[in-house]
Amino acid sequence: MENEKVFAVVEFDDGLCFKVDFRNMKLIEVDNPENTMRLNDMRDNGEGYEFYYDPRTKNIAEVPEGFVEGRTGPYAVQLSYLTTFHPYAMSLAHNVPIGSVKGKTDQEFLKDKLRTQTKKETRARIWGKGLKR
Repeated sequence: MENEKVFAVVEFDDGLCFKVDFRNMKLIEVDNPENTMRLNDMRDNGEGYEFYYDPRTKNIAEVPEGFVEGRTGPYAVQLSYLTTFHPYAMSLAHNVPIGSVKGKTDQEFLKDKLRTQTKKETRARIWGKGLKR
C-alpha cells in the first residue's frame, strides 16, 4: 500500500514504541498492535496533542484534576500535529499533494480534505445522473 511506504515510530520514556498511523490518526503499539491510542482522545493544545501516558496500562491515563506527576505512574506526553511531524507521510496516507498538508493543523487538513472529497462526490453524482440512459 502507498501509505505503508513511509512511517514513523514514537518512543516513550519507558522504551515502548508506537507506530504512527497517519491515515487513521492514531498510535499503534509496535509489539502489541491491539493497543492503540487515538489522537482524538488526546487534548489539542494549539500546537499538537498532549496527554498523560500510563506505563502500566501502556495507554492514555485518566488523571484527576490537579494531578501532579511523580517518579512513577502517568507522565505528560506532547506530540506535534501529524501535518507538522511528517507532512510527507500525511500526504501519502491521504493521497493528496504535500502542499495541501503543510502549514495546517491536523483538524484544518481533515476539514479541507472532507470538503474537497464532498465536492468530488457531488460532481460524480451529477455526472453519473447525466450519463445514465
